[in-house]
Amino acid sequence: MPTMLRAIAARVRSDESGVAMVVAIGTLMVLLTLTALVAEGSVQLSGTSNTDRNAKRAFQAADAGLQVATYRLNKLAPLDAQCIADLPILPVLAGGCTSSGSLGNGSSWSYHMTRVLTLTDNASCAGFPIQYDPNGSALSLAPRCITSTGTVNGVTRRVQARVVVFTGQPIFPLGGIICLQLCQMGNAVLAHNGAIGGNGTVEVGNSSNIQGGFKLAQGATVTQGNSTNAISYRTNDEGPWVLTAVDIGNTATTNNNGNWTFSSGATYTWNASTRQLNMTKGTLTLKGGVYNICSIDIGNNATVAVAQGAKAVLYIDSPARTGSGCASGAGYIDANNNFDNPNVNPDGTPQTEALQVYVYGSDPSSSKPALQFKNSSALNAVIHAPNAAVNFKNAAVVYGAINGNKVTTVNSLDFSWGGQGVASLRTNATISLFQRTGWRQCRSTPTDASDPGSGC
Repeated sequence: MPTMLRAIAARVRSDESGVAMVVAIGTLMVLLTLTALVAEGSVQLSGTSNTDRNAKRAFQAADAGLQVATYRLNKLAPLDAQCIADLPILPVLAGGCTSSGSLGNGSSWSYHMTRVLTLTDNASCAGFPIQYDPNGSALSLAPRCITSTGTVNGVTRRVQARVVVFTGQPIFPLGGIICLQLCQMGNAVLAHNGAIGGNGTVEVGNSSNIQGGFKLAQGATVTQGNSTNAISYRTNDEGPWVLTAVDIGNTATTNNNGNWTFSSGATYTWNASTRQLNMTKGTLTLKGGVYNICSIDIGNNATVAVAQGAKAVLYIDSPARTGSGCASGAGYIDANNNFDNPNVNPDGTPQTEALQVYVYGSDPSSSKPALQFKNSSALNAVIHAPNAAVNFKNAAVVYGAINGNKVTTVNSLDFSWGGQGVASLRTNATISLFQRTGWRQCRSTPTDASDPGSGC
């Protein structure tokens, strides 16, 4: 019996049938395990690559938002108190305003832009403390803070930049009217919230109310009929009033001339070579930008308007400027009818900075002033004509600011100072473009929901 059992056991041990199946199954299990590991690694690598690619694209989208915001700043040139959504507006959120756009292929940007920040804001941007004092030195850096968010396929990145522009002297150093050589005005002159300044002769007629009084240089004289407005004199240290010269720059060749529309049935001529405009009927609407024109004649049935939400900077060039291309006798605005600026501030007052008139030269002749507004003029604008005369005939209503070598009116003048918006207009002593001077990466989301610039 034991011999038989030993024989059977030996036979079983020597029989290898079925082993191959076991080996094959084991090999397949090993291969499947390796395949699963490789697949998992590939999926993880693909996900990591996609996230990394989306993150890089999100950074690029965020930087695109910064570039859009800076371009709009330099193109639209908002006032210090304004920021830019699609157009210059007053801040609506955390001292700024927002805008957004799509770059396609699942990529988008949005930005938050502040107004010009000052010392009193006690703020910082891109790691730099804000130290701008608008009432300080003539040459300073006016900063804004732009926080931009880029999003690509759900991946978000945020960056912040400090952009600054060099600013110079205020163009309108007095809240009101400055006439360097002569102010000659009729009766019933009203300056509701402004003053009159001069270096020479200042004359107003009876029943005149100059709320800001007269601010005169030493040696200037004033007569005011039966009116009793306050008179003060500048100190010897302050000296006489000095108005900054008009810098035409390259606007004679690089400008927005032609960025306008004429109303249906308008009658006009425009000579692009000599940059002379003559309108006898209809309305010319300036759509915004910088214009350089040698002369403008506006007839009784014509007017020049500024489009709602736009800003028009109008340089009146002069044949006295070498290389101007202006014809002899040009260098003026002669308006029988009005300039129309319908833009308003949130409080309903005219946004006078939307139309800015800068006169380069002096009067074309002793009998023709550089700026003449006839009939019952209603003008919402700022006028800077340091070497020329500004004349108003009949009853004139002006909301804004006036600088002139001579300012004369016939009959009444109803003047209102344009306020802080006008006061913030400054000469650009060096470059006039906003430049990026600081950059910082931010957290993906703001740390304060009420402050889009937080977390940077």
